[in-house]
Amino acid sequence: MPARPASETYKYINIKDFSPGISDNPGANYPPGAAQRNSTFRCIANRNGALIPLPARTIPFSMPADASPPSPDARFGLDGLYAAPIPMLPTVLSFNPSLFPEHELFVGNEWLSGGNLNQRLRRVRRYETTGTNMDLIQSVSAVSAATTLVPAGMMFGTTRSNRATPTMPGTPVVIAGWSQGSAFNYLIEFPDDQAPTVNTPYTIFSNSLFLLGLACHQGRTVGQQATAYGQGVNTQTFMGENLVWSNVNDVTAANWNTATPQVFVPENPAGFPFICSMSANELFAPKLNGGMYVTGDLFNPFVTSLPMVVGSEVSQSPVIAGAGVIYGNGNSGIWVWGHGDQSNLLSPQMTPNFWLLNDTTHPEFDVFGGIRYQFARSDEWVLVSNNWLYDLQLQSWWRLEDPTITQIRLFTTISRFIYGSQGFYTNANLNPISMWERNVPALTYSWQSHPQWETIGNLVDIREITMRVQGVGTVTVTLTGESSTSTIQFEINNPLPVLVRQPIRIQDSNIAVTLLSSSATEAPTIHECNLGYVEAQKETVRT
Repeated sequence: MPARPASETYKYINIKDFSPGISDNPGANYPPGAAQRNSTFRCIANRNGALIPLPARTIPFSMPADASPPSPDARFGLDGLYAAPIPMLPTVLSFNPSLFPEHELFVGNEWLSGGNLNQRLRRVRRYETTGTNMDLIQSVSAVSAATTLVPAGMMFGTTRSNRATPTMPGTPVVIAGWSQGSAFNYLIEFPDDQAPTVNTPYTIFSNSLFLLGLACHQGRTVGQQATAYGQGVNTQTFMGENLVWSNVNDVTAANWNTATPQVFVPENPAGFPFICSMSANELFAPKLNGGMYVTGDLFNPFVTSLPMVVGSEVSQSPVIAGAGVIYGNGNSGIWVWGHGDQSNLLSPQMTPNFWLLNDTTHPEFDVFGGIRYQFARSDEWVLVSNNWLYDLQLQSWWRLEDPTITQIRLFTTISRFIYGSQGFYTNANLNPISMWERNVPALTYSWQSHPQWETIGNLVDIREITMRVQGVGTVTVTLTGESSTSTIQFEINNPLPVLVRQPIRIQDSNIAVTLLSSSATEAPTIHECNLGYVEAQKETVRT
C-alpha cells in the first residue's frame, strides 16, 4: 500500500454500509451507501452491510422455433412461467442431482402465423437428465386478423383432484388457464387425475369460460369470470368480478357453480386485479380502489369490505411473504397487505411505476394482456417484475440483473432456483428464460452511488481511495463529477478482508462513486470505500 505524504491530512467520505439499496427518490441527507438504479445491478448488501454478488444468471434451456418466423409480427410472446411445488421423480431417465429438489417448469408461448393466433403450453422436465426435455401439454389455434401480437398472460395454481372419488385424496395437479377473449380460452388440469401417466390434460373448459384470474383455495379452483354489462347508450363495463369455483377435490366442469356465480362487495363493482388464497380460511382481493377479505366456506362466507386498502389497476399474480400479500399499483408502487383495512407501501423511495416494463410505442395495457406481471418469493427475497428484488430483512430494493441484458416480466421460484422470463422473443434469440441459483454467485456486479453529500454544491479535491475488500479479482472505482471523471483499479487476492489504498485525483462537485467488482470465480466483496479529500479552489489538475 503506497504511503501518503506526511504533510497531507484528509477528510473522508465513508461508505461503510450498503444496505440502503437503490433509491430513485432518496430524499435529503441520504446515507453515503444509497445507490441509484443506473449502473447498480447484480449486487446486494449482506447482513453486515457489505456489498456482495447476487446469483449469476444462466440460460436453462432454449425455446423451440415454433414458426420460421411468425408473421405479420415476428415476435413470440412468452405468456406463462410456473414452477409447480410438486416433487418430481423420473421413471426412465436418470435423476438430475444438480437441479435438486426435483421440479418441473411450465412454459407458455403464443404467436401469429398464417392468419391464426397460436398458443402452446409445455412442461420442461427439469428433474431428469438433461433438464431440458419438453412435453407439449396444450396446443390451440384460432383465426386472427391481428397484425400486432398482444399476448395474454397465463394463470396457474396447484391443488389435488380426484374426479372419480372426491372424498378420497386426489392426484397433485397443476391448473393452467389462458384466455384471449370469450371464444378462445381454456382451463385444464395436468395431469388428468384419472389418467395421470399420459401427457394429455383434462380439459375443464374450452372456449366457454372467459377467466381473468384464478386461485386454488379450500381444495377448490376459484376463477374470476369476465363479464360485460350495458351502461347506457353505446357504453358497457367489463370486469372479472363474478366468482365461480369447482367442487372440493373435483374440477369436473359440470360441478362448477357457473350457473350461480357469486359477487362479493357489490357496492364497489370495480373488478379484481387478482384473487389470492392466503390460507385455507382466507381469500384476499383488491379492487381498483379498496378490496375485500373473505373467510369461511365459500358457500357460506363472511365477507369484509376493505375500503382503505390500496387497490390496483394492473392484472397480476402477487406473492405471499412474511409481511402479507405483496402486489403492485402502477400509480404508487409496491404495497403489502397484512390483514386489516390498510396497506403499507414497500417502495416509498422508488418512482411509482419502477416495476412496470416500458414500451416506447404503445401504452402498457396494449402490449400485454391477461396476467401481465408475476411476482415470486425466494426466502427473504421478493422478486418483482423489471428485474427488481426486495430484501425483506434489509427492507431495501436491488436489481437482480442489468436491464440492458434482460427485462423480466414473469418470475417463479422453487427452493434455491429463480426463473424469470421476458415478455417477447424472436427466432434470432430463443432464450427468453433466465435462471438464477442462489448458491452460485455472479462473476461481476456494479454499484453506483448518488452524488455524495459532501460534494453537492461544494468543490472538493479527492486525492485518495481506501477500500476494505475480500476475494480474488479486481475492483474498479470510478468517480464522476459535473465535468470530469477519474478511475483506478485494485487487484484483490485475499480470502479475508484487507485494507487497500491508492492515490487518485479529481477536482469537481456533485461526485458519484461507481464500483465494478469482477472475478473469474466470484466477484469480490466490498466492505467499505472511503474517499480522502480536501476542500479545493478551482484549479488545473496536473498529472
